[in-house]
Amino acid sequence: MTRLPVADALVSVLPRQTRVEAYDGSVAGPPDAELVFHVQSPKALSHLVSAPGELGMARAYVSGELDVDVSSIDLGGAAL
Repeated sequence: MTRLPVADALVSVLPRQTRVEAYDGSVAGPPDAELVFHVQSPKALSHLVSAPGELGMARAYVSGELDVDVSSIDLGGAAL
């Protein structure tokens, strides 16, 4: 059985301009992505899989298992 690197698995279900850098050293997505997820540990994956969507992502972020870098996404005139 072939295992897919963590970053490749996650970037396949995220928006196109998203980059994922994972704890296992894998990296996927464009180097100039506006949104970069840093998956710090397997625990982050547990949060994302056990509660898909915003809740799992929020749990991973609040617990410090997921970091997010945003360069310049347009939010109706407000930049992050």
